[in-house]
Amino acid sequence: MPGPTSDYIVSTQDGNGRIQHKWNASSGTGETYMVSSEPAWFWDVSITGNPYMEFKFASEGTADNPISWDTHMAFNTNGNIGIGTTSPNAKLDIKDHTDTGIMLYLTDDNNSSGELAHKAIQIQTQGTKQSWVATNGDVFYNGSMGIGTESTLSDLDIEQSGGSASNQGTGGINLRKGTYHWRMYNSSNFVRFNYSSDDGVTYTPKAYISPTDGSWNQLSDISLKHNIEELNPVINQIKQINVIQYNYIDNPDGCSKVLARIIHTISFV
Repeated sequence: MPGPTSDYIVSTQDGNGRIQHKWNASSGTGETYMVSSEPAWFWDVSITGNPYMEFKFASEGTADNPISWDTHMAFNTNGNIGIGTTSPNAKLDIKDHTDTGIMLYLTDDNNSSGELAHKAIQIQTQGTKQSWVATNGDVFYNGSMGIGTESTLSDLDIEQSGGSASNQGTGGINLRKGTYHWRMYNSSNFVRFNYSSDDGVTYTPKAYISPTDGSWNQLSDISLKHNIEELNPVINQIKQINVIQYNYIDNPDGCSKVLARIIHTISFV
């Protein structure tokens, strides 16, 4: 059928059970462009063997040059739909072979409020909502969530990507407010707290929680202090400190005892 610039071809091939619709593409296999500077598209349906339906597209080219098709969408007999693939492995299978970085783009112009106002994706099982994501940034999740692990042991289970005694790396949880950051992470069984005031460029270790007794330990390196002053002799005040040692009831027998001090009100003059 003639078109304004290129012919529209409809072909039925009973021998192969295929129906084809083409624009700016020659008939048969090994298609070539019919006119220059226009794109081409191809709707291909097969009803025998392994039936399918595919929508193909090619950017504009030069007349009589071969066409390199991109399959934009495919339907298989199992009900799966493929976008960017001819072999979808799920009800909707999307593959992106470019570097655009966005495979699924959801947006809305809804300014209303309420539960359904901005929902983009909702997952539910037998009528029970399991999770949803809204275009305004709200997220709901019913169940445990694993980051870096599929074997969750709690509502939120994180397998850290890094973190050593003095360097948090990329591990843990980062809490930020403007340029001020706190990083909490697990390092050699210690829960550590590092602080940054330069938008996460550098972090300074501030404290840690001991796995032995759960004690809170503020780091006391001289490099972390300023305005240091000496006190007058304080031996009498120090004698007021009562030092003890003990084990927690969940410590195994023979475990080293914890050294502690009981400090009453002491005045340093």
